[in-house]
Amino acid sequence: MHWASCEGYLKALKTFDTVPPRNQVNLDSTLNLQQDLDRYFTLDGRHADIHAESGYDYYIILYFAKYFPRMSKASFGEVDSYCKNHPELKIKVYYINVDVLDWWDAEIVNDLKIH
Repeated sequence: MHWASCEGYLKALKTFDTVPPRNQVNLDSTLNLQQDLDRYFTLDGRHADIHAESGYDYYIILYFAKYFPRMSKASFGEVDSYCKNHPELKIKVYYINVDVLDWWDAEIVNDLKIH
């Protein structure tokens, strides 16, 4: 399944009310777990070298950021509850921090104006 924060909170969407989790949008079948995990780096900029472990019923990649604390915390809670409520399932959760880091050599431009 796929979820983006702009769709709303996982709890309101009832994403984890079912097994398998409910999908709000069409599933992209071209995605491959290992290819996705190959894109990530450690907090100091080294390749993370994460290998998808076999033998799990579900893999969850949970993105979080300091600049989005309420959504991040709520997402953690929903995923944690789902794992606890379904001990019959073997679930692997990957937590991926998406905060902008110095080694990205990127600049955040915030031109938002509220009137």
